[in-house]
Amino acid sequence: KLHRERLVDALHANIPKKLIVIAAPPGYGKTTLLADFHHHTEIPTCWVRLTEADADVMHLASLLQHSLERRFRRLRGRPNLDALASASPAALARSFASAIETHVGEAFAVLMDDVHLINSSRPVLEFLDEFLACQPGQVTLIAAGREVLDISLAKLMAEGNLAGFGPQDLALTPMELTEVARLQLWVNLDAAEVDSLLEETRG
Repeated sequence: KLHRERLVDALHANIPKKLIVIAAPPGYGKTTLLADFHHHTEIPTCWVRLTEADADVMHLASLLQHSLERRFRRLRGRPNLDALASASPAALARSFASAIETHVGEAFAVLMDDVHLINSSRPVLEFLDEFLACQPGQVTLIAAGREVLDISLAKLMAEGNLAGFGPQDLALTPMELTEVARLQLWVNLDAAEVDSLLEETRG
């Protein structure tokens, strides 16, 4: 895979923020960028690959907990999801934030992919809104999908806690396209071919 250093560096530069949004149509390399970041960062990362089933807030909570436990053994069983089965999405989010605040001291990132699949679920969006509101400072949520998460972004933006990457950012540069063609197709494109492909595909 192509290592997109400029984008990985940009993600690193925004790690102090609470939320980094990566939103673009299919084919722009959102998942590949998350993987690239995962392989070129020194901070721990927790993968959360969403499916339509995660529109259920408890299903999402279980998936998130499993990912956190795999990276931080001290979070095993925290929070206690069985005890929180009837809790509101906001209370559930506060329990996650409290567990992380108490048991994880180092900075880390949660890489949440395909977030457009949960945009229709109000309970899940309420959960994420509350989690971001009380999110411990050592956590960064990187949310990638075909759409921007339908949550309250204005406050995060006003606080300087939001960064975003769209199609123009993810589009291949001429140098990157040349390298992709060499690595994956074993061909060397000339400048005219690069320009033509970039125009045809919009990067």
